[in-house]
Amino acid sequence: MKQLSPFRIAAVFAGAFLGAGYVSGQELFQYFGSFGKAGIIGFFFSLLIMAFFGVVIMDYGRRTGVTRLDEAVVAADRPGLRKLAAYTQLIAYFGIVIIMFAGGGAMLAQLTGLPFWTGSLILAAMAVAVACFGLTGMVHTFSVLVPVAAVLSVGISIAAVRHAGPGSMTFPVIDLDNPLIPNVPVAIVNYATMNLFTSIGIFIPLGEKIRSAGKTTFGILLGNAVLTLIGFAILLAQAAVPESVSEELPMLAAAASLSAALSVVYGLLLYFSMFGTSIAALVVISEYFRGRFPRFEQHRVPAIIGIGTLGFVLSLFGFATLVGIIYPIYGYLCILLLVPILVNYVRLFRKKKASG
Repeated sequence: MKQLSPFRIAAVFAGAFLGAGYVSGQELFQYFGSFGKAGIIGFFFSLLIMAFFGVVIMDYGRRTGVTRLDEAVVAADRPGLRKLAAYTQLIAYFGIVIIMFAGGGAMLAQLTGLPFWTGSLILAAMAVAVACFGLTGMVHTFSVLVPVAAVLSVGISIAAVRHAGPGSMTFPVIDLDNPLIPNVPVAIVNYATMNLFTSIGIFIPLGEKIRSAGKTTFGILLGNAVLTLIGFAILLAQAAVPESVSEELPMLAAAASLSAALSVVYGLLLYFSMFGTSIAALVVISEYFRGRFPRFEQHRVPAIIGIGTLGFVLSLFGFATLVGIIYPIYGYLCILLLVPILVNYVRLFRKKKASG
């Protein structure tokens, strides 16, 4: 794969987070929208944390040439700890595959009335097919998906606000009774770490495809700006159409309240956002095993099909339930990975200063 431009970096950074939870509005509502105006402010602080660690992770990969998560977390040659870090992350990515497939089922069921399993199965088949092309297929998918997601999210938000009237917008505090996200400060940290937990394995191998720290920083800041724009548009739409938050896919409900045609268009965006994130998760899993076990390449396609099939079966538990339980747990686990990566990154600069 060629060197990544800042715009490609931005697309990958934003695309890594634009899955079923983010674009649907379910994830943003549970973490921030349910806390009212304080949650909206918290959302911006959480994105700043994500941008900072995004730069650290990608630049660490660029400076060291490390392409595997376990080596980024455990710099010393300690096989046991590296395996623990890697397998924890791989389980997390498999969880993302399950949630994305569940989101596909929920979207198609809400939009068309088809059985839940139908949308999940179609998404699983599409994601498995593209994941077989590896990192190249993932980057190309995000490069198309991110601009479309930005335009549609902002467009629906503007239409919803105009339809409701700015004076009728409300940001009510709704107690979801989720002990994993009890308040805004916890939501800020947990949301950032949860997203980073599911993206470290994507960012690390791309580091060697970036020429300079400046390009890394600019690309991630640009991607973060796109995430901010989309996220704020989604939260505004929820405030304009408050009844939408009772649905599994709030933004789809908000679009449907405006017009049937718009709900179809946004439904397709949702579906392809889930598609992109599930591809990324499957690619990370396959890339890890390909780098660790040379013979894996010979069986990569059937292995990806097997992972996708198991993910489809487990996705039948339902989308909103999975988001409310799995994502917060990931957020807490990620702290165990981010701290050593940050320590290793600081050590790089100290060594450079000492030798220079």
